[in-house]
Amino acid sequence: MAIYDPAFFEPPPKNVPVDVVLSVARLSHKYEVQHLRHRSILHIERNYSMDMDTFVSFCSGTRNKLWFIGLETLLNIIVTATYINAIWVLPAVYSYCSDVTPSHTLRDTSSWNSSEHATALRNVLAGKINLEIMDMAYYEDLIGTSPCSGCIHREQYALTTLATVRRVRSWIIGRKPAGRKAHTFIFWRNRKWLKEVHCKGLCAPCSSTCMSAYEAARGDYWDQIPSAFNLPSWKELKSLRETNFGE
Repeated sequence: MAIYDPAFFEPPPKNVPVDVVLSVARLSHKYEVQHLRHRSILHIERNYSMDMDTFVSFCSGTRNKLWFIGLETLLNIIVTATYINAIWVLPAVYSYCSDVTPSHTLRDTSSWNSSEHATALRNVLAGKINLEIMDMAYYEDLIGTSPCSGCIHREQYALTTLATVRRVRSWIIGRKPAGRKAHTFIFWRNRKWLKEVHCKGLCAPCSSTCMSAYEAARGDYWDQIPSAFNLPSWKELKSLRETNFGE
């Protein structure tokens, strides 16, 4: 019905079930109904944004939760976004899928029987490895390593920093019984933990310096997400989106 009457498929912020959005996306792309194709893309990118803070607010909140539950749903979003050439949503979907899905689930799923899903699964697994490499390179940047020049509690700073480094490292390296391995993305997307767990033990200047370093490293980490999944840079993806919506 949406193809004949757009009122049956309203744009955001109207919440539309994920399966409906993906179906309209594929059909509108196939039959070149651009206004509906664009509308379906707006629904997808509302949940999987190119902006880190916007993405985090959706994947960590309670809004549209069904967009973030189940491997099959995530794979369908990836496959559909690829099919309709909306690849700028893929870094967020891929990173979320690799973060919430244990490796053994990715390896053992029956989705390998679908050629489209198999391609997506290979990309998720490859990206998962790249993210683990990034984790080891970035985890110290989560908290900074040096006290501010005027710090009068250097011993306390050293003890607090050492404790937090060990805690974060154990979270990253360790695995839960189900095989789930935490990525630093869990911490990058949540500033609150840094302020409440680490910075409360520092003097005000050190806390401010630590948060500034965290913000810079956080942005750099997000910039690397597309390359982890062999995708173009955010700049190229944004340009592609502008071109796509300018058709």
